[in-house]
Amino acid sequence: MSYKVTYRRFCILLGTLFISTFGSYALAAGTHYLRGAASVGYVHDMGGQTPEITSVDEAQALIGSGQVERLEKSNGVGTGIGIGYRYAYKHLLIDVGLGCDYRYRVNQLTDIVNIEQPAVDEEGYDYMGLHTWSGRNNTWQNVGLNIPIMVGGEWNSVYFLVGAKLNVNVWGKSQEKGKYSLVADYDRYMNAFSGMSNHGYVTDEPYACAPTTCSFSWDVRACAEVGYCLSGAASYSRTRSVSPRYYLGAYAEYGIAPNNKIYNSLEVGAKLTILLPIKAKEACMCLSE
Repeated sequence: MSYKVTYRRFCILLGTLFISTFGSYALAAGTHYLRGAASVGYVHDMGGQTPEITSVDEAQALIGSGQVERLEKSNGVGTGIGIGYRYAYKHLLIDVGLGCDYRYRVNQLTDIVNIEQPAVDEEGYDYMGLHTWSGRNNTWQNVGLNIPIMVGGEWNSVYFLVGAKLNVNVWGKSQEKGKYSLVADYDRYMNAFSGMSNHGYVTDEPYACAPTTCSFSWDVRACAEVGYCLSGAASYSRTRSVSPRYYLGAYAEYGIAPNNKIYNSLEVGAKLTILLPIKAKEACMCLSE
């Protein structure tokens, strides 16, 4: 066996021994917590592209379908709860868990204006119908399960966490509402006809589509959190505290959807976290005979 191979194996063995020894000591010396959290925030959807509409059939297929479209405005609210495990060693924080969130958004969609369709009225005269769907608002609701993995630090009473979250939407629903108008343009008349509901030429007539159930989807969210410990600065002595610790923080999440089933999203808000210490053995550096 060559000297280089022997030396390499020795280095690997030494590194493995160091990591396992330090890791065991750090896990024993650190503090283990059971975490509970609740949050509420503002949600803004982004992305999407409205397809080019050239016929009434295409417009009717799109309207109320729940398809991801270009947004003019987006406003919503999100709430969430979660449980997990947090490990603290000196200033280091590691946090993993399982969460559930609910989001409600009202998205303003792009108007579909003056889609032409030839037609014949009840007297047999030809005209060109101009169809418009305006004031389109789509209400989105969804419930998601997520797995966050976060790392960060805590100094005195201030903490921060950064990481990622895998979110899976297990339920969703959307419904579109808006106004519909039909203008009849006759070659035989100088002016077009509108606002004649008895002939079907309506103006800004409200419509509401049947709710659409959203299909299974998922996204990955980049997460950041910063806040303050309401229980005071953490103690890094060997003596464990048995008292719960309370944190109030602000968070931000940016979600990227790998498919066209849901929107990319930004959520910012406030979070309340409770940490319950888990009893663990103290680190022991003694030698036994």
